[in-house]
Amino acid sequence: MDYTEFIMWATGPGINAIIGFIMSFAVELIPSFELLDAKVKRLSVLITCLVVPLIFTGLGAATGVLQGDINTWFAAFSAGLIAFGASTLAHTRRM
Repeated sequence: MDYTEFIMWATGPGINAIIGFIMSFAVELIPSFELLDAKVKRLSVLITCLVVPLIFTGLGAATGVLQGDINTWFAAFSAGLIAFGASTLAHTRRM
């Protein structure tokens, strides 16, 4: 996988893997993360899910791999929202 393929993967289908990798390190490296309220944890996942694809989109746009138009940014934002929705659905306790 070269840089171009990685950027394309990271701004779309690979976002779930990247978020899982980042959040697993957060849980392991920040012991107090486990003590946080569920709402704070969910907010941190939301922020991570939105920021990471936007960062990779910015890198792709800056290096010419991706177009910097509104559709590209919207696709990255949508991928982040879908990643958040999938993670919330998978980890929400049944009531």
